[in-house]
Amino acid sequence: MIDGIYNVTVKTPIGVNRGSLKLETTADGENVKASLSLIGMGNLYSNGKLNGDTFTMQGNMRMFTFGHFAYNIKGEVEGRKLRAIAETTRGTFSIQGTRI
Repeated sequence: MIDGIYNVTVKTPIGVNRGSLKLETTADGENVKASLSLIGMGNLYSNGKLNGDTFTMQGNMRMFTFGHFAYNIKGEVEGRKLRAIAETTRGTFSIQGTRI
């Protein structure tokens, strides 16, 4: 189960940001919704796919330091730990978190 709120650390090419990530499995059990709060900004990922405890997401987001950019995220949840890599048009971001 990946549902929950995670305290996350996002390592970007220009530094580290902290925030929270909410993951919620859809009723069909095949998709996931995610909401990210980072540096006071919220972003919604709508194209998330779920396969057990692994997930993928893609779309566009906005960050104060990078502006608008496209991303592809691959991640997994193991117990309370979340690990993901975001390949973006602004470089590779590493995401790690713990469910609260």
